[in-house]
Amino acid sequence: MASSVASPATTLHIRRVFHAPRERVFQAWTDPKKMTEWFCHAKPELIGELIVMDVRPGGLYGFDVSSADGKVFKVRGKYLEIKPPEKLAFTWFWETEPEYGDTLVTLEFVDLGEKSELIMTHERFANSDARDKHNNGWAFCLDSLQRHVEK
Repeated sequence: MASSVASPATTLHIRRVFHAPRERVFQAWTDPKKMTEWFCHAKPELIGELIVMDVRPGGLYGFDVSSADGKVFKVRGKYLEIKPPEKLAFTWFWETEPEYGDTLVTLEFVDLGEKSELIMTHERFANSDARDKHNNGWAFCLDSLQRHVEK
């Protein structure tokens, strides 16, 4: 039986260092109020709403984010692994753009003392175009996260 191996064309890797302890960065991903603050409003022209956030293995999350032109983006998923403050893994599915498919996000939080490093692996993209579009989206989301945890 063949095993599935992620190829570079369908996997996104991002590393980011934050001037904040990893516990604070982890909490920003798992506390509904904090997640709403930085994720749902990652760009000034975006207005987001947390629909559900049940942070436990098997728990669901969902966000609806609207752009200035009225387009609504709906992302849904399920938490697969939660290991505070070291690791978080969840599925990622664009309900409004199903062509992207069901992907997997794994976040590793590395303790660097007064700083921390986030290692993000987003995989199972259908193609490199989908991966690259998500790279652009994650860039402004992580900028927003950085502003949030470093204040």
